[in-house]
Order: sequence, then C-alpha cells, then structure tokens
Amino acid sequence: MHPAHGADFVATGEARIQQLPGGLHAVARFHGSATEIERAWPWMLREWLPDSGYQMDDRPCFERQGPNDGGGGPGLPFDCDICIPLRPL
Repeated sequence: MHPAHGADFVATGEARIQQLPGGLHAVARFHGSATEIERAWPWMLREWLPDSGYQMDDRPCFERQGPNDGGGGPGLPFDCDICIPLRPL
C-alpha cells in the first residue's frame, strides 16, 4: 500500500477520508484545468453514458487525483480520473 494511503496518513490541509464501495466504474483519464473539467463531467454523463450500454448506479461519482495535482494554483493543469459507478442497462 502506498504510504499516503495507510492508517498513518496525515493530511496537510482540510481532508475527509472515506472508504468507497467497489464495483464496476467508467474511468476516464483527465488532464486539464478546473474550467476544462467542468465540461468533462457533463460530456461523460450526457454524451458517453447514454450510448455505453450502462447506467449509473447509486454509488457516488468521484475524481481520483493523479500525480500531477496542479498544486501551483488556479488555472494550472492537473491530472485525475473521472470515476462513474455503473451497472448494465
């Protein structure tokens, strides 16, 4: 297990740790700015999902942060995975 994910993890800022239920997810790699990710979510939900053969289930959607988190400030690019929980139609 990565040290940042272990029981000894201490956040350097405000953080909430939550265990998410597993299962099937659509995962889309994203690289861009905060403005661009505001367009990526609707595209996944309105364009990709209807033709995918799947539907969202009741688990939460989330963004999984990548190694380049854009910590330098607003407007800088960052990496993350857009994760949408799925079940077959």
